[in-house]
Amino acid sequence: LETVIKLTGFRSDQLGFAHEDINREKLNRWMRTHINIKQGTATVIESSEYRPWLLDKRASIEWKFWERYREFLLKDKLRNPKTIDEIESSADQALDRLGDPTIVQYSSDHRGLIVGEIQSGKTQHYVGLINRALDVGYKTIVVLAGRTNALRTQTQIRIDEGVLGRDTSTLSTEDDYKPEVSGAYGVGKRGILPIIPGTHAREDGEFKKSVAQHFVDAGSETPRIL
Repeated sequence: LETVIKLTGFRSDQLGFAHEDINREKLNRWMRTHINIKQGTATVIESSEYRPWLLDKRASIEWKFWERYREFLLKDKLRNPKTIDEIESSADQALDRLGDPTIVQYSSDHRGLIVGEIQSGKTQHYVGLINRALDVGYKTIVVLAGRTNALRTQTQIRIDEGVLGRDTSTLSTEDDYKPEVSGAYGVGKRGILPIIPGTHAREDGEFKKSVAQHFVDAGSETPRIL
């Protein structure tokens, strides 16, 4: 990083901002966006009650949400294919331990914890996990995004970009939450898939009673996330 900082005076035109504006934070962000970063293999500590199920069903599942996200990471975010493969692998390790949602009268109370260093790919992991969970049949996703509006909004933007495919900061009425209303954003540029948002990226975008009715009206087959 120090070496690149010394060279920025000669290459600032490639960084997208004027030389006088260059600082370590901007440069670090640019490097993380444009330079591939390797992601190590996840380590799992599991319960003795764990019963694998996903491997037997993988070939029969249509991975619509995941494939859209994979293409987004590969072509828009310029992630290394090996890094994306590791995200898929680690997400499946978590998903396999959540249980099969297609089993009739299925009920479980599985809990887990994902631990990783700063900038180690935790957000990419859980966004990938959400997409793969939607593909296997989970219908309701709840993301606990922190105690402040700033943290909630930051997380919402990543969900908009990587799951919904819509910029929820533009939602203005209850009708905007319907799955058929769309404006391509992030993964949405590779196709809009039916999923209902229950929150949006503006400061007042937390879940509200006025939006909850749309979750009921949509029926049980349309997935939803809040």
